[in-house]
Amino acid sequence: MTSPARAHKQAVLAAQSADVDLAAAEPYRRLQFLLVQDRKILESIKGVPDKITAKRQMIEKYRPWLEEVFASGRAQSSDTVFTTALLWLIDIGDLEAAAPLAEFAIAQDMAVSDQYRRDLKDLMFEEIAEQLAAGADLSNAAETRLTDMLTATDPETGLHVLNVMDQIRAKFLKACGERAEKADPARALALYEKALAYSGNVGVKKRIADLKKQTAA
Repeated sequence: MTSPARAHKQAVLAAQSADVDLAAAEPYRRLQFLLVQDRKILESIKGVPDKITAKRQMIEKYRPWLEEVFASGRAQSSDTVFTTALLWLIDIGDLEAAAPLAEFAIAQDMAVSDQYRRDLKDLMFEEIAEQLAAGADLSNAAETRLTDMLTATDPETGLHVLNVMDQIRAKFLKACGERAEKADPARALALYEKALAYSGNVGVKKRIADLKKQTAA
């Protein structure tokens, strides 16, 4: 069985022996090549905590590209280096860095590679919700912007501006409500009620009942 360390060494050797001059390659081609190698390493790692640890190390080589594209104000919809690195930022719990990039990716109508088999918006909001539920830090301002984006509707059609699964909207709102319970019970209640409107099985009915009693008292 190939260990993560051995897989990393093999990837480095492959990069050195491959018919690609990384030093001479264009920045994006070089990042694409490195991303392929990093994905191979991640595929060889079975443990989720180890995958996250590996991503924390790997992400550093992609941060400059994320910052450069974001600063430019424009992105190619098919820039899978950007979207993959963005999802890794969320995976490692760096939500404060990921949030503005997520908003940017949505505005630029970016897409993930076929390996994910899901829409980028669904992936981002669900993974951010899971990180929030696990205790990851995110400023109230960033959380509010994401919540507003997720729940906004077109005044003419009545349809949501973002085409996202209702279960994911509910999951995200529930996670935000859990964060708000102690500091702002009224806000938590409002978030839970919105979550329940999107999905009756999101698991907030008891929380709503308890908060109503608390606010009434």
